[in-house]
Amino acid sequence: MLQPILSLRTNNFNDPKIIDKVTDLWAKALNKLADHNGSIYGVYHNYDSNYKGDYDLSIAITTNETQDNAITLGHNYREFPIALNQPSSIFETWQTIWQMEENGELDRQYDADYEEYRADGTVSIFISLKS
Repeated sequence: MLQPILSLRTNNFNDPKIIDKVTDLWAKALNKLADHNGSIYGVYHNYDSNYKGDYDLSIAITTNETQDNAITLGHNYREFPIALNQPSSIFETWQTIWQMEENGELDRQYDADYEEYRADGTVSIFISLKS
């Protein structure tokens, strides 16, 4: 389970302030997590429809405690490792994911997708798939 630290609701295509909102959310969450030494997650959940609709973005950490707002992840994910040699690689990977879906190469579940930022500096995007 993941415990959200901060969350916001947005849309990739209809929110003109998305970059500012997401940047601010991460800055505030990382400030609260200054002493955290494990993975940090950017979780995309509560989708209205698909990647073109509204969704919640939560910055979260793992928890063993059952809490009301905890996010439970599914079990069927495809991992997309991020090449960190370019600053835009995370956004480029999302564009690849969206194109794969449009091409019928990815059958997404749209329950909870996430980016995992590991303590060793590696990052992966995990996309939930239909069984």
